[in-house]
Amino acid sequence: MRKRIHLTIIGFFLLLNGSLFAQTAGWGAGLSFGEPTGVCVKKWLDAEHAITGSIAYSVATVNNQLSVNANYVWNELRVVGYNSRYGEQYGVGLRICTRPNESPQFGLRLSASFIWYPNKFPCDFFVEGAPVLYFNPYSGVGMDASAGIRFYFSRSNSK
Repeated sequence: MRKRIHLTIIGFFLLLNGSLFAQTAGWGAGLSFGEPTGVCVKKWLDAEHAITGSIAYSVATVNNQLSVNANYVWNELRVVGYNSRYGEQYGVGLRICTRPNESPQFGLRLSASFIWYPNKFPCDFFVEGAPVLYFNPYSGVGMDASAGIRFYFSRSNSK
């Protein structure tokens, strides 16, 4: 409990730091809730492209499934109001699932997200759906669905 309080306080100080920025630069980290639930990251490559990933735990299965995924994503953003942005994000990547006493399972992951970047905070909010086509060690189809938030930690060069 004490650790959560410390992390919450650190998070608020990061939000209040005026030299942080969001949108289409730097990298961000946060939490995603759904299936699976875990830690997510995003690294912008340019104003339209990024790499996303997560390390997450399956809360819907009883077999202790841990998954790791990475996607290359394209963003289509629109400006609303005073620099607030929203849009879609589409991606393709890989997913690896591990279970105790079983071989890792590999799959191709296609993702589609709706993202909103608030005006004054260095973060984004997202809702994502991602079908997964498993191909090794056996074939099958799965589905990831989550909602979450990422906070951006890159510093601007201006003072």
